[in-house]
This record gives sequence, C-alpha cells and structure tokens, in this order.
Amino acid sequence: MAWRDVMQDLPNIFDGWVGFLTFQVFVTPAVLVVIYYLGALAGPWLTARLVGVIRRDGAEALAKAEAQLERNPEWLSNEHRPAEPLRVPPYASGWRLWLIGLVLLVLLELSWRMLFEFLIAFFDMHDALIAIRNQG
Repeated sequence: MAWRDVMQDLPNIFDGWVGFLTFQVFVTPAVLVVIYYLGALAGPWLTARLVGVIRRDGAEALAKAEAQLERNPEWLSNEHRPAEPLRVPPYASGWRLWLIGLVLLVLLELSWRMLFEFLIAFFDMHDALIAIRNQG
C-alpha cells in the first residue's frame, strides 16, 4: 500500500473514530463476543481468587478472636457466651458445598451468556431498523 493510498483513506478513518466517539456507530457484535469470552473465562478465575482471599482473611480473623478470648476470657461476658462451641453447618463443607458452587457457576455463566445474547440481538435490531429507514 502506497503512502498516497494511506493519505486518501485517512478521512475515512477519522470519520469512523468520530462516529464511534459520538455514538453514531456502535461497537460490533465481534467486540461483544471477545468481551463475552474474556468475562466467561476470567469471571470464575477471579471469583476463585476472591473466595481464597476471603477464606484466608476469615481464618486469620477467627484465629485472632480466639487468641483474644484465651488471653482475656472476660472479654466476652457470660450472657453473650454460647453454651456450646460453634459448629460448621453440615451443608457448609464437603461435597454439598462443591455442588452449590457448581450450580452457582453454571447459573452465573448462563446469565452472562443471556446478557450478551440480548446485547447482540439489540445491535442486530438496530442495524435492521437503520436498513429499513434507509430503504424508504
């Protein structure tokens, strides 16, 4: 491609950017597909990282609270002290927790997919309405 060809196409390039920046031209469904896959792959990974941070910070906070109670048992008055030690509910451990996590992952991924299908359908309807307006 010669320099002259690039210079001739330059106004068309700027028209495209101006149209994009002024919302006269919308992002294409191809961009939405890329964003969809980034979110579909990065979402579960980021969620797993966040859960790991919450579990680690929660365990540290629990250990600090237990150490405080051991050093100063009067810190928690007898009227607020539980009669028996706190126990983890049976659904919060083992295979049930993994099943709940898997069901939530599937539902969230399905919701993410439906959102992007709606957005792509919106852009398709917009393009069809513009084509109808330009015909008549």
